[in-house]
Formats: sequence, C-alpha cells, structure tokens
Amino acid sequence: MTSLPTKNDFIPLLHETFEVKIQSVGSFYIELLKIDDRSNEFWEGFSLLFSGPLNHVFAQGNHKIKHDQIGEFDLFIVPVEYLKKDSMYYQAVFSSLKK
Repeated sequence: MTSLPTKNDFIPLLHETFEVKIQSVGSFYIELLKIDDRSNEFWEGFSLLFSGPLNHVFAQGNHKIKHDQIGEFDLFIVPVEYLKKDSMYYQAVFSSLKK
C-alpha cells in the first residue's frame, strides 16, 4: 500500500492481528480492538485502539505495522491508559482537513 490506509480499510480488520516491527527488538503482534470515528464538519478523522501483550511494551513513535490485507506501513502509535490491565493498549489517530 503506497498511502496510509483509510477507516474503511480497517473496518473489516476489527479484532484481527497486526504485526509490529520494532527496531532492535524484533516483531510481535497487537489486536485491533476498536475503531472510533472522530470526524466533524471540518475534519475527517478516526482512531484505532489496539491491545498487545504486557511483556512486549513499546514506546510511542513511528513503527512498521503489517497486515496481509493492507500491507506494511509506518504508523505513529501511543501507549494509552485503558480500563483493563491484562494487556497493554495503544492508540493511533488519523486526521485530515475535509476537501
């Protein structure tokens, strides 16, 4: 995929696993838990919530993400606080001005 995936690209991948490649650490897997539409009259936007294992926590930053259906791309992911403490949670936010 040459550009970032859209919200519609992620919808069929809800609850599927994505590979995260972290430099100097290797690869591990996170699950897409939730997709939130954050659009308004000026912005098109959405956020993704992922969960991953507690024993493979990574810092916020650009990371290579891969899924067989949408390919590999760089995504800025941030660790976030979430109600359940059985996993580590990460969020990615997409936004652009409406045309």
